[in-house]
Amino acid sequence: MRLKIAILEYICCSGVFSDCTREATRAPLTALLAEGYAMLSALTRDLIEAGVDVHSPLEPSIAAWPRSRTWTDSRWTRSPVPYDPNRSVDDVATLWIDAIEGCDAAIVIAPELDGILPQITHRLRNHGISVLAGDELFVATACDQLRTCQAWHTANVRHPETYLLEEFLRIAPAGVEKLGWVVKRRDSAGCVGQQRFETTSRLVQEALRRSDLRNSPDRWVVQPWVLGTPVSLAALCEETSRGEEIRVLGAFEQHFAACSSEQETGWGYAGGAGPV
Repeated sequence: MRLKIAILEYICCSGVFSDCTREATRAPLTALLAEGYAMLSALTRDLIEAGVDVHSPLEPSIAAWPRSRTWTDSRWTRSPVPYDPNRSVDDVATLWIDAIEGCDAAIVIAPELDGILPQITHRLRNHGISVLAGDELFVATACDQLRTCQAWHTANVRHPETYLLEEFLRIAPAGVEKLGWVVKRRDSAGCVGQQRFETTSRLVQEALRRSDLRNSPDRWVVQPWVLGTPVSLAALCEETSRGEEIRVLGAFEQHFAACSSEQETGWGYAGGAGPV
C-alpha cells in the first residue's frame, strides 16, 4: 500500500477564499492565492512522482482553475470544501481533521500572519495527526521575526539588528542614521505589509500618524535597510542514528515588485528563481 499524504494549503483548501476573492479586499491574504496554488501544485507533483498518493480538500472554484497534468492524475484525490469567508482558523482545523481521515500524514502550507500556521499545526497534532514539520517550538519561533532574531543572537549567528517598533520609537532620536529602515509584521516570514523608510524621522512620523502602526507597535519590527540580493535557503534537518543531519537544498533568489512613493517603498512577492 502506498503512503497517502494530505497537502493542506490554507488559501486554496480552507474554503475561506474563492476564485472570486482574488481582487477583493481580503488583503493581505488574497494576494497569496496564486502563490498558494503554485506551491500546492508543485508539491503535489513532486510527491506523486515519488510514488506517494496525495489528498487535498479544495474550494470548488479554485479546483476549477486551468489544470496541469498533475490535476488529472488519479493519485491526487480531492474533496470539496464549501466557501465560507467567515470560517475561523479553528474551524478550518476542524474541517481538515474530518477531510483527511485515512491519510498517513499531513503537510500544512499556511501564512505565518496572525499565528495561522502554528495554530493549525498545534490543532492537527493534538488530534493525533502526523504533521510533517519541525516541532512546535521551531514553528512558533520561525513564525515570529523577533523570536527568530533572538534565536540567531543566542546561536552567535550574524543578523541585522532588530527592534520592536515600540522600542525603536523610544530610542530613535539617539539612533545612528542608516541607509533606511524596514518595517514589517512581526508575525511573518515574508514581505506582506513590509515598507521601507528613507530616514529615521520619516519612520517615526509615519508610525505616529498611521493607526495600524500606532495602535499595535508590538506587532511590528524594525530593521536597517541592507543592500544585497534577497535569497531564501531551503534545507532538510533531521535526527538520525548518526546524529543531527542537515541537507542544504539550495539558495533561491527572491523577486519583489516595488510600489514606491517619495519617501517609502512597499513590496509584493513576485516569485523566485534558483538555485543561485
